Amino acid sequence: MRPVPVLQRHQVPCHTGRASREREHTGRRADFEPVLGIPYDFHEVWGVSRLSFEVFTLGTVVVLLIGAVGHTVARTRCAPEPVTA
Repeated sequence: MRPVPVLQRHQVPCHTGRASREREHTGRRADFEPVLGIPYDFHEVWGVSRLSFEVFTLGTVVVLLIGAVGHTVARTRCAPEPVTA
C-alpha cells in the first residue's frame, strides 16, 4: 500500500489514473465528488475498492451492534435484585 500524499493548504489532488479516465468515458457518476467538481479516485487514494471498503465498514457496524445488544441483554438478565428492608 503506497502512502497517501500530504497536500498543502488549498491544494486539490489531481487524479489521472485509469479509473478516472474510464469514469469520464462512461459518464456514469454516482458519487458526490463529481457533482461538486472534485476529482477523486477512491482506489488510487485508499488502495482498496469502494465496495470492499463499504463491506468492511458495514461489517464493523454489525459487530458493534451485536456487541451492544448482547451487553444490554446480559445487563438486564444479570441485574441485581433490589434490596427491600
